[in-house]
Amino acid sequence: METFRETYVKELKSKDLDPAVRKALESLRNHWSGLLIFVDHPKIPMDNNLSERKLREPCLGRKNYYGCASRWSGDLTAALFTIFQSAILNHIHPKKFLQAYLQACAQNQGNPPENISAFLPWNLLEEQKSRWRYPDGVP
Repeated sequence: METFRETYVKELKSKDLDPAVRKALESLRNHWSGLLIFVDHPKIPMDNNLSERKLREPCLGRKNYYGCASRWSGDLTAALFTIFQSAILNHIHPKKFLQAYLQACAQNQGNPPENISAFLPWNLLEEQKSRWRYPDGVP
């Protein structure tokens, strides 16, 4: 990596460098430590492919949601995608999670539960996590 760094630093010193190339190399210089963070922290992925894949379905679906001409429908869909993806990323089955949440709403006369933070994936009790866990081999 040091050889690469030395190369771009040397190229930046060139007087006749194309402006677009200079801009790219300056960005590389300014963001060097962030670009290599995965080297020191292996849990951080080298790319954002997972994020890109997670955005694919909502982006494709967006074309269908335009047809309803309803702002609230789009907002609801965006909120639900966020909830479902948060559950999946925390190995929680979205359907089981949603059923439990809606059951708690029903028990509270159709209102959200008093302690909504208890439904955040990172606050779940171990017993809830094991009941709502995705099967092995599923995201």
